[in-house]
Amino acid sequence: MSPAEARRRDFAYELAVNASIPADLIPVLYQLLNGVVDATACRRLNISPRTFSRRVAEVLEQLGVATRFQGGAECGRRASMVLGWQSQDRMLAAMDSATVRDQLISGCG
Repeated sequence: MSPAEARRRDFAYELAVNASIPADLIPVLYQLLNGVVDATACRRLNISPRTFSRRVAEVLEQLGVATRFQGGAECGRRASMVLGWQSQDRMLAAMDSATVRDQLISGCG
């Protein structure tokens, strides 16, 4: 596991605890934070696509949002509270730069 993956795993756990997300949904949240496609997440978790979709919906409900995009934004907002980041600059500096670059590039493509 890379350092970036370990940080995302730890963040998924911290976020789940602070958002009162049930323990059985933490692996789903972790897959979402890793940005894997649904088919890959289903294989990794050994669940059907329908079950994965239901669990994603449960995560979004726990976060109080309607879409995955809103869920990502909410995770970012909560990250600043959970990890004590004071600004977006500190948040980006704390993340793996290659991960940030890849996310920015994929978001613009």
